[in-house]
Amino acid sequence: RSLKGGIIMKLSIVNFSDVHFMAGNNSILEKKQQLIKAIASRINSSEKKLFLMNGDSAFSGKQEEYDVAFDFFRMLFLNLKELIFYVFRVIMIAILVLWIQ
Repeated sequence: RSLKGGIIMKLSIVNFSDVHFMAGNNSILEKKQQLIKAIASRINSSEKKLFLMNGDSAFSGKQEEYDVAFDFFRMLFLNLKELIFYVFRVIMIAILVLWIQ
Protein backbone atom coordinates (compact mmCIF):
# COMPACT_ATOMS: atom_id res chain seq x y z
CA ARG A 1 0.00 0.00 0.00
CA SER A 2 1.33 3.39 -0.94
CA LEU A 3 0.55 6.25 1.41
CA LYS A 4 0.95 8.92 -1.27
CA GLY A 5 -0.43 7.31 -4.39
CA GLY A 6 -3.19 5.29 -2.80
CA ILE A 7 -2.09 2.19 -4.70
CA ILE A 8 -3.20 -1.06 -3.17
CA MET A 9 -1.72 -4.35 -4.29
CA LYS A 10 -3.09 -7.70 -3.22
CA LEU A 11 -0.40 -10.13 -2.06
CA SER A 12 -1.06 -13.79 -1.35
CA ILE A 13 1.32 -15.72 0.87
CA VAL A 14 1.26 -19.51 0.84
CA ASN A 15 3.32 -20.98 3.67
CA PHE A 16 4.16 -24.65 4.04
CA SER A 17 5.55 -25.49 7.45
CA ASP A 18 6.92 -28.78 8.76
CA VAL A 19 5.55 -30.89 5.93
CA HIS A 20 7.78 -33.87 6.85
CA PHE A 21 7.70 -35.70 3.52
CA MET A 22 8.46 -39.41 3.73
CA ALA A 23 9.75 -41.73 1.01
CA GLY A 24 6.56 -43.83 1.29
CA ASN A 25 2.99 -42.69 1.78
CA ASN A 26 2.34 -39.00 2.39
CA SER A 27 -1.13 -37.74 3.16
CA ILE A 28 -0.37 -34.42 1.46
CA LEU A 29 0.46 -36.20 -1.80
CA GLU A 30 -2.83 -38.07 -1.69
CA LYS A 31 -4.65 -34.72 -1.50
CA LYS A 32 -2.49 -32.77 -3.95
CA GLN A 33 -5.26 -32.00 -6.46
CA GLN A 34 -7.56 -30.70 -3.71
CA LEU A 35 -4.66 -28.68 -2.33
CA ILE A 36 -3.89 -27.16 -5.73
CA LYS A 37 -7.55 -26.19 -6.22
CA ALA A 38 -7.76 -24.67 -2.74
CA ILE A 39 -4.58 -22.63 -3.19
CA ALA A 40 -5.53 -21.53 -6.71
CA SER A 41 -8.95 -20.33 -5.59
CA ARG A 42 -7.37 -18.10 -2.99
CA ILE A 43 -4.43 -16.66 -4.94
CA ASN A 44 -5.88 -16.16 -8.42
CA SER A 45 -7.04 -12.62 -7.70
CA SER A 46 -3.70 -11.57 -6.24
CA GLU A 47 -1.26 -9.50 -8.23
CA LYS A 48 1.73 -10.95 -6.39
CA LYS A 49 2.22 -14.38 -4.90
CA LEU A 50 4.82 -15.56 -2.41
CA PHE A 51 5.43 -19.24 -1.66
CA LEU A 52 7.34 -20.09 1.50
CA MET A 53 8.59 -23.33 2.97
CA ASN A 54 9.85 -23.35 6.52
CA GLY A 55 10.45 -26.03 9.09
CA ASP A 56 11.29 -29.61 8.21
CA SER A 57 10.57 -30.71 4.67
CA ALA A 58 11.89 -34.24 5.22
CA PHE A 59 10.75 -36.64 7.91
CA SER A 60 14.18 -38.03 8.81
CA GLY A 61 16.59 -36.25 6.46
CA LYS A 62 16.95 -39.03 3.88
CA GLN A 63 17.73 -38.11 0.28
CA GLU A 64 14.57 -39.88 -0.92
CA GLU A 65 12.45 -37.62 1.30
CA TYR A 66 14.06 -34.48 -0.14
CA ASP A 67 13.42 -35.88 -3.61
CA VAL A 68 9.73 -36.24 -2.74
CA ALA A 69 9.66 -32.66 -1.42
CA PHE A 70 11.38 -31.34 -4.55
CA ASP A 71 8.94 -33.18 -6.83
CA PHE A 72 5.95 -32.00 -4.81
CA PHE A 73 6.86 -28.31 -4.97
CA ARG A 74 7.80 -28.52 -8.64
CA MET A 75 4.43 -30.14 -9.38
CA LEU A 76 2.63 -27.54 -7.26
CA PHE A 77 4.16 -24.57 -9.05
CA LEU A 78 3.70 -26.07 -12.49
CA ASN A 79 0.04 -26.84 -11.79
CA LEU A 80 -0.58 -23.36 -10.44
CA LYS A 81 1.15 -21.93 -13.52
CA GLU A 82 3.08 -19.75 -11.10
CA LEU A 83 6.58 -21.11 -11.48
CA ILE A 84 8.52 -18.55 -9.51
CA PHE A 85 12.13 -19.38 -10.20
CA TYR A 86 13.65 -17.32 -7.41
CA VAL A 87 11.46 -18.74 -4.64
CA PHE A 88 11.74 -22.24 -6.07
CA ARG A 89 15.54 -21.97 -6.19
CA VAL A 90 15.68 -20.75 -2.60
CA ILE A 91 13.54 -23.67 -1.45
CA MET A 92 15.65 -26.17 -3.33
CA ILE A 93 18.91 -24.62 -2.14
CA ALA A 94 17.64 -24.82 1.44
CA ILE A 95 16.73 -28.48 0.93
CA LEU A 96 20.14 -29.24 -0.54
CA VAL A 97 21.95 -27.45 2.28
CA LEU A 98 19.97 -29.42 4.85
CA TRP A 99 20.68 -32.64 2.97
CA ILE A 100 24.42 -31.97 2.85
CA GLN A 101 24.55 -31.37 6.60
